[in-house]
This record gives sequence, structure tokens and C-alpha cells, in this order.
Amino acid sequence: ALVTQRVADGIEACRKLCGGHGYSQASGLPEISNNYLALCTLEGTQQVLEPQTARFILRGVAALHAAGGGGVAYSEKGAEVYAHYTSYLTMSEAEGMEAVNALHGSSDEPTVQLAVLGLRAKTLALDVAMSLHKAVEGGVAEKAAFGGMGIALGKLTRAHSQWVLLRDVVNGVADLQASRGTAHGGATRLGGADLAALST
Repeated sequence: ALVTQRVADGIEACRKLCGGHGYSQASGLPEISNNYLALCTLEGTQQVLEPQTARFILRGVAALHAAGGGGVAYSEKGAEVYAHYTSYLTMSEAEGMEAVNALHGSSDEPTVQLAVLGLRAKTLALDVAMSLHKAVEGGVAEKAAFGGMGIALGKLTRAHSQWVLLRDVVNGVADLQASRGTAHGGATRLGGADLAALST
């Protein structure tokens, strides 16, 4: 839904930038707009998908908490799924700070950017989990507490989605390079600036 919404917003921005010509069939934008905008609703709106995604992430936080050990391994139930989709939750503080420091050094290494996005998603997930826990301890019903955290849930799910998107791009490029037998070098390297723009 995040990517679909961004594409739809981009189509609308292009139409506006074209002025009156944006409504002309010659621009191609009316056809693109008519064909694409419905997908935002068909996929499910962010208002529907964000709480579902946030619940999944919070179950990952709970699974780590249940496993104990400082939050570095998931409990058995759902471990494989959580490890695939929320592995950033297992990142240590030292790993996160190392990535932040490398990024401040103008690193264009995609794995560094991925680690920084993971740190952001982890921080937001833990903040939401803690806020929810405090609200429930304070006597607020869990469903009501969760429903009142719409903005925080939106930030969390967008951060998570951006991490998943970048992770899949990085892994896809690595797989492509491996299948072609090319080393991770300048000619096939992902553009750091492009990835940063894509993911923020």
C-alpha cells in the first residue's frame, strides 16, 4: 500500500505540473491515472493495513520478549516468520550506532542504509510497544489504547515497509550479481543517493 500510494501521489503531482495539459489525453496521464488510482483502494487503504501490520510487528516484539536473552532470538512460535520480516528487532544497540556513524561518514553502502532503516523501525516498534504496555497498565483497554495510537502506528508501519522494500532491493541486486557471477563493484553497485531517496 505504501508503494501504491506513492505512485498514485506521483501521478497526481505530474498531472498538476502539466497544468491544463495534464488533463489532455495527449499527455497520457488521464489513462495512467484512471488505470492506477483504483489500486490504492483494491489493495486496502493504509487505514486498514497499518493496524494489521503494526499488530504483526508488535507480535514480533512480544515473541522476542518471551524468548528472553536480551532480545536476540525469537520464541519458537512463529520464529521463522518473525525472523524474516522483523529481523531488525534483533539488532544490537552497538550495531545500530555503528551503522549511524557510518552513514554520517557519507556511506553509500546499501547495507549501512538498511541497518539505519532497521534501527529506525526497531526504535519505533519498541516505543509503540512500551506506550501500549503503559496504557494497558494504566487501566485503558488494549483495543482502545491501540486504536488511539494511529499516528505512531502509521510511522511504525511506514518505517517497517521502507526497511522491507530496501532489504528486498538489496537482496535482489545481490542475487542478480551472484547469478551473473559479478562482484559487488562500481558498475553494478546500487546508487546510495537513489536508495536514500527511495527509502525516506
